[in-house]
Amino acid sequence: MGNKDEEVKALQEAFKAEFIEHQKSEDATVPLRFLAEALEADTAGYKKRFKESALAMIGLVFLLIQFRDTPYEQWAFIIVPLGLAYAAQRVGSPKRPAILAAASETLLSPVLYTPEQQVLIRRIEEAAFGSERGLKTACEQALQQSA
Repeated sequence: MGNKDEEVKALQEAFKAEFIEHQKSEDATVPLRFLAEALEADTAGYKKRFKESALAMIGLVFLLIQFRDTPYEQWAFIIVPLGLAYAAQRVGSPKRPAILAAASETLLSPVLYTPEQQVLIRRIEEAAFGSERGLKTACEQALQQSA
């Protein structure tokens, strides 16, 4: 478990370092574009992993139904819950918390955004999930400041 935590932390630190390089640009559009692209890619990956996991779960449930009342039923009752747990576990992205923190922090700074930057902020807002209210609120506030 510690090895997995170290791997997640390394991914987040690598993202933070890359984001800091983009922040050094004098054009404020560069870090916004980087955040929008990172969040969109992460969201697309999440949706793909979710579909794969859902299909795997459906397959495992079908397997359980197929082996009901057979000598393999006991094996199915062992394999199916383990498979379901694994399929559900691999949906999340270790980099997403770092992306969300960087985006929220960037958008909460009091800056007037150009129309091109406002488009990027809208892309960030669209890539955020409904449960990520903090980021959506930060996007709305940034857009209102620039209106």
